[in-house]
Amino acid sequence: MSAFRHIIFTGALIGCSLFTLGQSSSAGVRWAYGSGIAFRQNLTEKNAVEGMLTARWGGAALTALYQRQSDIGAEGNWFWYYGGGLHLGVHRRSNDRPFENPRFEQKHINIGIDLIAAMGYSFSNFPLQFTLDFKPTFSFSTEEHVPESFGLTGRWRF
Repeated sequence: MSAFRHIIFTGALIGCSLFTLGQSSSAGVRWAYGSGIAFRQNLTEKNAVEGMLTARWGGAALTALYQRQSDIGAEGNWFWYYGGGLHLGVHRRSNDRPFENPRFEQKHINIGIDLIAAMGYSFSNFPLQFTLDFKPTFSFSTEEHVPESFGLTGRWRF
């Protein structure tokens, strides 16, 4: 089984495991440099985990984040969170030399850490949530560092 299939299988397994915890969950799409899907699981009122599967450079990356969250204001529609985690990706372009291999013939492994800080809004009477985040990534296996990674995520709460 290829490394890409392992990442997909692991992400699906983690997502299904988190879904059964009985706390509130949300899933949606994150638009950013390396857009993809996001699944967020509240563990407690103040703690959450999030998994992201993103696509870029002819491959994919799986990111797992632990987050601390807090409401903004008395009504609780606005909230913010911060945290960190790890990413693992397989793609077909070198981050060190992006134009050296234009045919994407060689596979590259991307392993590193991610930080996140976000502010969001949840609608009171509709299960939709939007967040605007700043998520820099720092890779160990390449020289890729994306310090200006802003994203907008729309999630459906269930």
